[in-house]
Amino acid sequence: MRGDTEAVRADTEAVRADARAVRTDAGAVRADTEAVQADTGTKRADTEAVQTDTTAKRTDTEAVRADTEAVQTDTTAKRTDARAMRADIGAVRTDAGAVRADTEAVQTDTTAMRADARAMRADTEAVQADTEAVQTDTTAKRADAETMRADTAPRHTPAASRLHPPPGIRFAGIGDEAAPGLAGQVRAHQLLGWSAIELRDVDGTALADLDDAAFERVAGTLAGAGLDVVCVDSRIANWARPVTGDFELDRGELERLAPRCAALGTRHIRVMSYPNDPDAPLDEPEWAREVIARMRRLARQAEDAGLVLLHENCAGWAGADAARALRLLAEVDSPALRLVFDTGNGVAYGYEAYDLLTELVAWVDHVQVKDARAEAGEAVYTLPGEGSCRVADCLRLLLDHGYTGTWSIEPHRTVRPHEGLADAGQDGVAEFVRYGRALEALAAGLSGEGAR
Repeated sequence: MRGDTEAVRADTEAVRADARAVRTDAGAVRADTEAVQADTGTKRADTEAVQTDTTAKRTDTEAVRADTEAVQTDTTAKRTDARAMRADIGAVRTDAGAVRADTEAVQTDTTAMRADARAMRADTEAVQADTEAVQTDTTAKRADAETMRADTAPRHTPAASRLHPPPGIRFAGIGDEAAPGLAGQVRAHQLLGWSAIELRDVDGTALADLDDAAFERVAGTLAGAGLDVVCVDSRIANWARPVTGDFELDRGELERLAPRCAALGTRHIRVMSYPNDPDAPLDEPEWAREVIARMRRLARQAEDAGLVLLHENCAGWAGADAARALRLLAEVDSPALRLVFDTGNGVAYGYEAYDLLTELVAWVDHVQVKDARAEAGEAVYTLPGEGSCRVADCLRLLLDHGYTGTWSIEPHRTVRPHEGLADAGQDGVAEFVRYGRALEALAAGLSGEGAR
């Protein structure tokens, strides 16, 4: 019995061992099954990836096919363009030949045109020469006509006996107040028997702006007529050039006038002292500083050239005020700055000329004779002695202070440049002579000659 029991136990253990083995095999089978399932999932994913890749490749293939067709289409178009370009090149070559032919024709025409232009220039120069000759002849005829009018009009007939100026005084006049052209200016002075002239404009052109040939004619004509130039009236610092304007205009004008004054034999240049800017006026101290600074530089330039600037009691910072004029002289402090005194400017600029002269008489190197009276707030210009400017008193004051020099008439009856009036008219010479005779009579009264 014990033996059977042990056998049973052994069988039972064997069965248990087999059961354990079965369970182990079952676990292995489950593991294998899971591995197979996992492998199957991977293969399924791979299959899907392959399918996706295949789809993409099909798409790429279609795109390549489309690109190929586009390239083929583009190639066809380029071949067409190439054929068109070859045709265009041929046309361009044909056009180039035509252009060359046209160019040669244009060159031929240009040569002919240049020859025509040279001929036209020669004709123009000839016409200009003829025109100048006609103008010269016309000017001479006008001067002769003016002379005839002056000589034949009873009220313009020069006095049979000339009245002489006081000792140390000579008479002159601003030429363009008699006539625009030089011939008329010369004739007016010859009719008066005067040997001096003051120059401003010739044929409407300032002396500084004349070209060299025109200036040479002016100098030659004056020398031939025996007329001395006592002063040149410049535009430096005048009524048309405010203190804020371009200073180089004045420096340039002075530079051009220096050799011309030397050629004419005068050292005197009339200047003013810069009006204030009407649009953007400076305050008085700044205006004064700028005027003095500019005049100091101009005086230095004049001194280097052997010239004397004569400041006129007219437009500008120091034109109507004795204290300002004296300050200008003192601060510039140059022998190249003195004064020209105009007897008739007080009416237009609002001061008494005689009173101004009493303070400035020692500085006066030149005198311009003018007379006027105020009517309805405007200056009306008269013969000397017939206005309100005390011309006789001014001239007597000058003589009493030992003045010697020129008394130069500036009638202003018809010619007033600052008002745009520049033509003396047909009677200009005769009126100028009449004005000169009035000055002679007034001066004779100062010296007592008129009473004899």
